Amino acid sequence: MTIETKTDYIKFSVDGDSGKGSVKLEPNEGDSRDNAVAINCGEEVNLSFALRYLNMFNKANTLSDKVHIHLSNEAPLTVQYNVQDYGSLKFYLAPKITEDEQ
Repeated sequence: MTIETKTDYIKFSVDGDSGKGSVKLEPNEGDSRDNAVAINCGEEVNLSFALRYLNMFNKANTLSDKVHIHLSNEAPLTVQYNVQDYGSLKFYLAPKITEDEQ
């Protein structure tokens, strides 16, 4: 999965053997608090991650009504779920490195 951020959107894209697709989210208030999207982009990022591990992280979504995704070119991806009255659960994942990036 490739995650691309700009100041006005975040885009999730996949391209695999069984198909390809993308979802582009722009900041909005949403029709309810559960559907709101907030983007705080300090730097533009375009990184690829193993979908297999992101799918494992997603299994924690029942613990929180929000997910915080932190991306940086200099640090691993952080996926954070705030668990009410208990603290938070964080997952870290390094991006895939292609041969032309080495």
